[in-house]
Amino acid sequence: MDPANPAGAFKPVFEGLTLTSSGLSTFNGVNVHGSIAHCWVLGTGADTKLYTFDEDYVDAVATSVGNVLQYNIGTLETPWQSAPSAVVYNDALNGNLQQNMNSCIAPDNHGGWWISQYRATDAATIPSLIHIDTNGVLNFNSGLTPSLIVNSYTGGMAVNQDGTILAMGCQDEVKIFAISYSETGIPTLTRLHSIKPAMGSNTAGISFDRAGNLYVISNTSERLGVWALPKADNQFTTPAPSGQVITITSLNPIKDQGEIIKVYPNPAVDQLIVESKSSNIEKIALYDLKGSLLYSESSNTNRVNLSVSTLQPGVYILKVKTTEGTVTKRIMKQ
Repeated sequence: MDPANPAGAFKPVFEGLTLTSSGLSTFNGVNVHGSIAHCWVLGTGADTKLYTFDEDYVDAVATSVGNVLQYNIGTLETPWQSAPSAVVYNDALNGNLQQNMNSCIAPDNHGGWWISQYRATDAATIPSLIHIDTNGVLNFNSGLTPSLIVNSYTGGMAVNQDGTILAMGCQDEVKIFAISYSETGIPTLTRLHSIKPAMGSNTAGISFDRAGNLYVISNTSERLGVWALPKADNQFTTPAPSGQVITITSLNPIKDQGEIIKVYPNPAVDQLIVESKSSNIEKIALYDLKGSLLYSESSNTNRVNLSVSTLQPGVYILKVKTTEGTVTKRIMKQ
């Protein structure tokens, strides 16, 4: 989908393939992909790569199913109709551990991948969760410590944005783990929290947003739940695209700004007082010099106390909307 035109036609990633009875799709006799249980996209523009957990794909090296495949799709000018660009995880070379195929994948933010699997009982031969390094080599198997996961009904799993926390669906609960790595890149999971009951049994889908909130879908109770995990700093700033430009304009601007709207002290240290002499303040908004909105507040009084103690020293733009019009002022934080 083109995010600039969401109402436009979607591009098919794969098209014109022949589907075999095993679930494998081919093009002119070349194996392209099989049944895809989960996928992930990394990179942008020409460097965009699609990663899939594939249930059916095999080739001369990946001789068993249950692999993670990479497709260098770029801007996808035409549908993909050739073999994968790479086999990121080759199950045949790692002991044929993927047997159930209800799996999720997530990048670890270190070049490796986490791979989950639906298991009623975790076991080393068919584990609930594994990790592979940048070379596609297995270096973590939850089945070697079966008390860690215990079970993983429907295989829901996710890793947060910076790769430090992993959430795993475990039948009627979701377990939250901290991730740490040894000097050689071997991961260790340490239990932090448990959400129980999560919403009934069988957690089918889990995802973190950029702020670290956890989204959970249950396929038995058919519900979506969202949890905010405990954290020291309960704030998050959403990054804007580097090329984004916001133009701050005033609709129905007040000509004599200095007389009608008073902002003090300026420069400010902790508090900024905004006063309107002749009309009520409807809304105030604070922007940085790049045009990014930092704070907004609705009001129905002629005086607003604005805390600026957490701002970095510098110059900011304050936009004040009153019943008579809108005023824009430059303020300084010491």
